[in-house]
Amino acid sequence: RVLVAIDDSAASWKALDEVADLVRTQPELGVNLFHAASYPPELQEFRGAEGAKEEEKLDHQLKRKQEHWEREVERAAAPLFRKARAILERAGATPEQVRSQASALIHREDLIDEIVKAAHESACGTIIVGRNSFPWLKELVVGHLGDEISRKASGISVRVVD
Repeated sequence: RVLVAIDDSAASWKALDEVADLVRTQPELGVNLFHAASYPPELQEFRGAEGAKEEEKLDHQLKRKQEHWEREVERAAAPLFRKARAILERAGATPEQVRSQASALIHREDLIDEIVKAAHESACGTIIVGRNSFPWLKELVVGHLGDEISRKASGISVRVVD
């Protein structure tokens, strides 16, 4: 089983093409599609309130807004997953072989940990990413996504597609 992290970048689609090539040569290969987006800053936390009741009310409102945004992340990921599934099915994968997961990140820098966590939870032996997938991550890391994942993905091989 492999996990491929996708966004709508050209790098992600190149990585997915490589996974499709693997499916052609390994017809039983399971594929996990992973997509993530981070909360906008206004949904990460609030400044707090003076009283406990007001704090509780603001916390409840924030949680509702976060839940709504998480549903939007899943809806936004659906076309990516449909396109990815179509590519993999043309390569010979059955619908049962392909799983998908959308993740809402509280902080952008959680992306790497979430990819590694998803791979471990799904028993993926390999993570495949495009070298320049998730371009917004460049603001946060020195190397590229694959380098950062390799540092954290103990027991999982990482393949970076140029």
